[in-house]
Amino acid sequence: AYLSVSVEDPSDIDVIFLAPGSIGDRSFDFISQRVYAERSFENFLLTAFQEPQGPGDFIVFNGAPFEVEGTVVEVGNAIPASVGAQNAEEYSSLTSTEGPTGAFAVNGRGEYLINVFTNPGGDLAMVIRNGKVLFESGVTCFEGFPGLDCDAFRTALSGISRVQEPALNEAGDWALRLRGDSALGGDAQFLVLNGKPVVGTTSVLDLDGDGTVDLGVRSVGIRYAISERNCDGTVDVYATISFCQS
Repeated sequence: AYLSVSVEDPSDIDVIFLAPGSIGDRSFDFISQRVYAERSFENFLLTAFQEPQGPGDFIVFNGAPFEVEGTVVEVGNAIPASVGAQNAEEYSSLTSTEGPTGAFAVNGRGEYLINVFTNPGGDLAMVIRNGKVLFESGVTCFEGFPGLDCDAFRTALSGISRVQEPALNEAGDWALRLRGDSALGGDAQFLVLNGKPVVGTTSVLDLDGDGTVDLGVRSVGIRYAISERNCDGTVDVYATISFCQS
């Protein structure tokens, strides 16, 4: 259940969304473990699942089936051509590798990021931002990570790829943590802000500002955050980084 509980009176509870249930002709047995909501909790995204999971699972936005370009984001539905996908044809899964949690973000203006899995095999990630493809595995290149041109970047994410915890602020700035079982060897991880590289497994950092590289990046933590847009137009990124041994 997705509930609203009063801080002043914990017995004052409003049921916002409850499973099992139905919306129109769509029924569901349970909902995702996490609800993605903006700060006022007026806009929210979650996933509604059948038992067993598969065809019929769909995304819910503010209590209604969520549509992108006129088509409900539901397992088995075709991805509309107007979304801009090049290889993806249908929604194959709304389930992350960690369980039925999905990976979404929404702000107070109703802008959104949704991460879905697409054919073939449901192992390729695609992120849709406000109705258009923002990232598609094997297609999209975020250029600028050290030692990686676009071909190498796509190759690094050409295995089983996923997007974990997309971030979105009220100004519409966005961030993605991309992870793939790299064809280059090892686990490739990249953090991107507004399409620009922040840090990844090919990055090397000068930690003390002396102009000399100190350590290389081994991994980028799954939990990270971005700030609201600052007065000077910048956005702060907060992330946990693991380094290679020197």
